[in-house]
Amino acid sequence: MHPRQHAYVAHRCTGRLRLKVPAQRHNGRYFANLRRQLGDHPEIVRIEVNPLTASVLILHREGFDLQDLRNQFLGLELDCAERLPVVRRPAARPIARLDSGLRQVSGGEVDLAAVIMKVALAVITRGSVLQVVQWIAEAVLRAAIKSVIDPDRQTRNAVQLPSRQALLAAA
Repeated sequence: MHPRQHAYVAHRCTGRLRLKVPAQRHNGRYFANLRRQLGDHPEIVRIEVNPLTASVLILHREGFDLQDLRNQFLGLELDCAERLPVVRRPAARPIARLDSGLRQVSGGEVDLAAVIMKVALAVITRGSVLQVVQWIAEAVLRAAIKSVIDPDRQTRNAVQLPSRQALLAAA
């Protein structure tokens, strides 16, 4: 039997668990054995090991219980498993809605990733964040003009934009 190895849960969310075994960093044989041993568990879907970072990534089914495996891990002594909360990823939906809304309003010219990149560049170069606002406004205006010029291009998800007469009257 291997001597007891200190390990800890570095990250945990639904269906995913990352363990770290710092004392075994660079020990490929240890991580290969650990991977082989864990591969027999029916609740584990996939295992990735990285001896360079002393990391074990476990993708698992809903019923997976780390407590059941504590003593089966090649002598691992796990810390923090019961104290670490499970992250449920609640932010994914609002972020997806924001991204979808930006794409919709801008006619597909602006998405959340582009906005984040532009803001980051503005901060790094000490530029003005107002340039990002201007860029988004220009994209929305281009989308509005395109829909007036060619109304048949509007998709079923497009935002209802003002009529040509309304735009001309406003100018």
